[in-house]
Amino acid sequence: MRQHDVIDVHAHVVPPSLVDRIRAMAKSLPSVRLSQTDDGRTLIALPRSAALGAPRPPIPGLLDIKSAMTRMDHQGIDLAIVSIWPDLLGSLLPAAESVAWAACINDSLMEVVDGQDRLRALACVPLQSDHPAAEVERAKMLGFIGVEIGTRVLEHELDSEHLDQFWHICAELAMPVFIHPLFYGGDPRLADNKPYGLANSIGRMNDTTIAISRLLLAGVPLKYPGLQLIVAHGGGAVPYLIGRIGNIQTLNPEYADPYDGFSHLHFDSVIFDPETLEYLIAKAGPTHVLLGSDYPFANGDPQPTKIVTDARVDDEARGLVFGGNASRIFGLGGHV
Repeated sequence: MRQHDVIDVHAHVVPPSLVDRIRAMAKSLPSVRLSQTDDGRTLIALPRSAALGAPRPPIPGLLDIKSAMTRMDHQGIDLAIVSIWPDLLGSLLPAAESVAWAACINDSLMEVVDGQDRLRALACVPLQSDHPAAEVERAKMLGFIGVEIGTRVLEHELDSEHLDQFWHICAELAMPVFIHPLFYGGDPRLADNKPYGLANSIGRMNDTTIAISRLLLAGVPLKYPGLQLIVAHGGGAVPYLIGRIGNIQTLNPEYADPYDGFSHLHFDSVIFDPETLEYLIAKAGPTHVLLGSDYPFANGDPQPTKIVTDARVDDEARGLVFGGNASRIFGLGGHV
């Protein structure tokens, strides 16, 4: 495999074959509904929380793989690690149905990246099932280089003992876990008559902050040697509130030390502000930050390399963020 200089670890797709596969598996997916919007787009409806409102059809960019490759050329991306649109992770599906859904997603995703030198994929996992490890093992065999999960699944938070088997198998198989927010936090102020787009820009960050804080205080990153965790959108507010999270442990010494756990986390660069990226690199360390774009969403970064170029960091740190860290963490054939 050739050396890749710039690796985007945060890009989303909806496989073009997914709808046909859903139809073929309809008996195994009774909670998944297909319909047409008024403008002719296919709507894939899964159970959703009230905080998210009605299901949404995929935006065109998610379905257009050719355009995704073109944007990589325009943005100077050598390799993209793609994952399913988080709306389709199926985090609220019944446990038994989630197994069929993860297989449906993963078989469709593998068709997108199979034979593509510039694309790799993260697998979907049925976290609510009793045996999520089986799909992680199958994903590894199929050629996935990691997995994508949300911030919670059914009644399970990320610190739930229900997920112990999942964390263990990801560490054992060297399958990095990309953690992406799912929810808007349920605060009505994020969706009032002056929403300002805060449900996405702030609500999802609240969701991430809560989930990762629980993960740290439970000590999950410390329990599984080799477990690689990457948190979307610069980690929400966690890197900036780690002192307050640490103070919780000072007052409650039975909790795990969140500073120790924090040292095991990695973060993407989708935070838009170079000075904030400088802080993140200084706080987490230059080996713990990876380039991301959140393609193809409007709230993603249309110039993902620019924030790294504009940040006042040395060339070694810049190279690590551009691709060296991703190459190491995902086993992509060496360092840049």
